[in-house]
Amino acid sequence: MDTGWHPGYYTASLYASVFYKKIVGNADYTSLEKVLRLLIIILLLVLLYAWLKRFFPGEKPGGDESRIAKMVQCDHCRLYIPHTSAIKHAARFYCCDEHKESAADKTP
Repeated sequence: MDTGWHPGYYTASLYASVFYKKIVGNADYTSLEKVLRLLIIILLLVLLYAWLKRFFPGEKPGGDESRIAKMVQCDHCRLYIPHTSAIKHAARFYCCDEHKESAADKTP
């Protein structure tokens, strides 16, 4: 009858624990030492993140000033529109052709 236990299992687990202690060190830490190690690891990770962020800043919070369109005001309805889509007539800006035509009709 095989119970599944062999003397070799005990020796293998003993060797594994000795090997683990040599690699990891003494595993008998108090809970305070475990918490301090965890805090030190977290602190090191935060410092590493801040250091890397300094060299790779990404996009600035203010944004790119060149993407902001210059705005002009329609002389007829006073609506602000981007300069690129405004219609210019006689040194004045309009939002559509109708407003430009009505301003041209009013001029003597």
